[in-house]
Amino acid sequence: MVEIAISLAIIAFALVAIIGVLPLGLDVQKENRQETIINQDAGYFMDAIRNGARGLDDLTNYVFAITNSVQAYETTLTTTNPKGSPVIYGYSYFESRRDGALTVPQFPLNHGSNIVGILGTPKLIADGPDFFHSNYVVAYVRRSATGWSRRLTRFRPSTRVLHTAKTSRQI
Repeated sequence: MVEIAISLAIIAFALVAIIGVLPLGLDVQKENRQETIINQDAGYFMDAIRNGARGLDDLTNYVFAITNSVQAYETTLTTTNPKGSPVIYGYSYFESRRDGALTVPQFPLNHGSNIVGILGTPKLIADGPDFFHSNYVVAYVRRSATGWSRRLTRFRPSTRVLHTAKTSRQI
């Protein structure tokens, strides 16, 4: 009888330990799934930018905003100093803004070529021998359980996509 009681106690202790560790394992699996999706999204955008892809108008379903922070710099022989404050460009499906004011002409994100063009902005652009400006472009992307998967599998049939309804930020 004592042996049975001891074996039941050992089994109960092991079950409590397993049940206690289970949520941690589920969290790790969830984080891995999200990282996989973000990496696939980033690869898709990099391919589109690298190849200057056209005909990706369905990107307007997923990219809902882009910001570009532009900072001018002046260089000397020994230093590089910011010149003025940064200018923030904001782009959405309906409009484009510069420091909060509407730009003329408008450059909305209503075509895939506009999105690829903004995302392809070089990080550093020379403005002469002693001046340059930097661009920090951030795209705010929404994932869809059906459309994104279809787009990825159409261009890369071997890609498998795990679905989530979260929003990610691509830098």
